Formats: sequence, C-alpha cells, structure tokens
Amino acid sequence: FSLWHRPLNLRKLMEVQYPGLRRDMPLQRALKVNRLPEMTKTPGLRPMNKADVVRTHALLQANLSKFHLRPSWSLQEAEHWLLPREGVVDTYVVEGNDGALTDVVSFYRVSSKVLNHPVHTGLSAAHLFYVASDGCAHLAELIEDTLVLAKFKGLDIFVVLDVMDNRSFLEKLKFNVSGKDLNYYLYNWMCPRMSPDKVGIVLPN
Repeated sequence: FSLWHRPLNLRKLMEVQYPGLRRDMPLQRALKVNRLPEMTKTPGLRPMNKADVVRTHALLQANLSKFHLRPSWSLQEAEHWLLPREGVVDTYVVEGNDGALTDVVSFYRVSSKVLNHPVHTGLSAAHLFYVASDGCAHLAELIEDTLVLAKFKGLDIFVVLDVMDNRSFLEKLKFNVSGKDLNYYLYNWMCPRMSPDKVGIVLPN
C-alpha cells in the first residue's frame, strides 16, 4: 500500500524539513494551495459517543462487507477501537434529521519527536482509520471536514493509506504520495495478493 499525506501545519512541517513535502513552490503559494475551510460543512457531524456504538458498528460492518479482506468486529471491539479517547483516537458520526447515523469517520494519532530544532520538539500526525460514507462524492466532503477538525485539534499532518475507497479523494483533497510503501503480512492465513481497493482493514502503526 502507498502512504499519502496532507499537510495541516505546513509552515511547521517546512521548518522541520518534513520528508516528502513539495519543494517546488514558495511558502506563501504552498500555504494558499493547502488552505482548508474554517468550518466543517456536513450537517449533523459530531463526535461519536457510547450511545452510538451499536449503530456505528452496524454502519461500518455493512460498508466493510464489500472488501475482500476486512475485520469482523464485535460490539465490544468496535467500542474499544472507535470510541474517542483523548490523544489516541477521534471518531465522528453524521446524524440525520431522523436520528439515523449515515456516516462515520475516525483517525488515530501518532506523535514523534523532533531532534535538534531550536523551536519545535515534536510532530503530531493523524492517520485515517475507518470510514463509511454514502458515495465517493460525499466521502470527499466528509474527509475534508475531518481535515478541518484535525487541524483545529492542533495536528500537523494527515496520513492516509490507499486502501478501501480512499483513492477516490486523495488527489482531489491535495494529498501527496510519500514514496513510502506499507505491506501487511498475514501469518497462517491462505491470503492471496490483492489490490489496495480490495482491502478493508487498517492496522495502526
């Protein structure tokens, strides 16, 4: 799989010389190109809570059923992996006017140290975890809102694997491929090679 990233705090990333950033444009133009909206646009978007576990679990399992390699979570596992925990995982749902949950999106956080820099001591990355949405057009809007939320929470960069339906929004939302690949090795499973769009599982790294 390929890793793609989208700068959230571009100035900081350039100051610490984050690998993989485009170097072919001036800072002010790069800031303009990577500018995000100030507010989210999806009506009914809110943080997931414990009362949402059953509906979120059903929504994700239905969406994941179209992929060849996917997890089969119990309710307890869905609660463990997705219920928001400060500094660990953030999950948002979209609630319609009728009270039904129509979408879910989650990301987990990875922190790393910055060495020998006079100002910055660390970087915070958001990694897209699981998402279920109604159609590719709406998925792009939902992920753009997720970028806005991650930036608001002070995260520096957003990282996505090109699994599931993720390729449908990567270029549209100005993600850049990092040049790094990630491989899954499944032991004791008769699992054939498959393309990333057939994979519905994300292993936090």
